[in-house]
Amino acid sequence: MNRTKIASLLVIGALAAVLPSAATADPPEFRARAGLVMSGFGIFGNSSGSFGGSSIDAGGFGEAGFAAGVGARFPLNGRFSLQFEALYERSVGVMSFTFRPDFLPPSFGLSGVAARTTIDYIEFPLTVRYDLQIDQVRPYFFGGAGLAVRLDAGTDVNAQRRLDLIGAGPIDELVHDTDIRIVVGTGVEFTNSRWGVEMRASIGLTGVFVSPWPNGQTLESSTKTRAFMLLVGYRF
Repeated sequence: MNRTKIASLLVIGALAAVLPSAATADPPEFRARAGLVMSGFGIFGNSSGSFGGSSIDAGGFGEAGFAAGVGARFPLNGRFSLQFEALYERSVGVMSFTFRPDFLPPSFGLSGVAARTTIDYIEFPLTVRYDLQIDQVRPYFFGGAGLAVRLDAGTDVNAQRRLDLIGAGPIDELVHDTDIRIVVGTGVEFTNSRWGVEMRASIGLTGVFVSPWPNGQTLESSTKTRAFMLLVGYRF
């Protein structure tokens, strides 16, 4: 199933879930959000595996990226509501591959690769939100799940050249096209303003790397993505 079909099914499922409730509740609210992302790899551990009978270790840490998108909130009964969003996310991380001597001997002159990797996703979170009301301040909490669809992945020329030396292939062929994520967060809005601030965490459940890789080499990996976002929102 290609990316367009996956995204379409998610949209249809979300609308089917919210429309019956929205018909008897307050009108939906629409928002635009944008902000910073701190993302990385390895929240549940590093990667380890084998290439052609030899071993390799992989780890990583994150750098600042950005996110922007739109969403709709469908009020339900009481303080609860359902949120559906489409969020563009740029994840930036440095994947550090350290080769063991049984994989590449010291005479090869290449002990590892530090690949600054950029992965672009469109994330479709579907969350349940609970609102409080304190004077003119409206704090809220939300949680749910989302589907992240990879748009692109790339690395710098030198890192890609080193990956080619070990037969790994292009970086965009080494990571999964989709990721299932847990999404949780909190935010605050103001009843006398259309602006709000939100913090959220998006934690991937799918391994970053595909296996086997295109050249047939296997990588048994526990590495998953994570993203922590600070977003500013505007209510239409």
